[in-house]
Amino acid sequence: MLSVAIPIYNGEEINQALMLFKPVAPITDIINSMRKLISYAAFAVIILASIVSFFLSRTLSRPLIQMNKIATEMAKVNFGNKIAVKSNDEVGLLGTSLNNMSERLKFNINELSHEKAKLENVLDSMSDGVITLDAHGNIILVNPPAKRFLSKYGQDLSFGQNFFNCINLVEFKNLFEEVNQKRKRQYL
Repeated sequence: MLSVAIPIYNGEEINQALMLFKPVAPITDIINSMRKLISYAAFAVIILASIVSFFLSRTLSRPLIQMNKIATEMAKVNFGNKIAVKSNDEVGLLGTSLNNMSERLKFNINELSHEKAKLENVLDSMSDGVITLDAHGNIILVNPPAKRFLSKYGQDLSFGQNFFNCINLVEFKNLFEEVNQKRKRQYL
């Protein structure tokens, strides 16, 4: 039972009281039915939100997966694939940027290949022997006259070998060390 008492005033004095009694069972039934309704609604909202989130995440992840595949292909020097840009949002801007980067890389690699071919033609046509070494003495480039000259001494040079492990010429090693230390052209 739910009980409520209200005083009744006669002037400033309380003469009577009004008492109300209500059984709680009908109110409890209404509260329980409201709880069930809220529980069902919450469950339905969770299911609906999960479905919407699933489709939204698929919609967002599909272009990102495609961009990852194309970036992987770009790393393999395959610039033929392009990203189909379907939106102007952040993902679309990223796709456009990847497409632009792919075009620039393709152009730059082609330019470098042409420059490398020119350099190789110049070095191959020289009568002087040229050997290029990195800072550790590993061979980066050897032109044909240098190969012919050193082959007379039984030396076969190729890219990546350490020059001083192949050739036991102290003068070359000393000259190389001087160039590394002084960072200036040295003569033998």
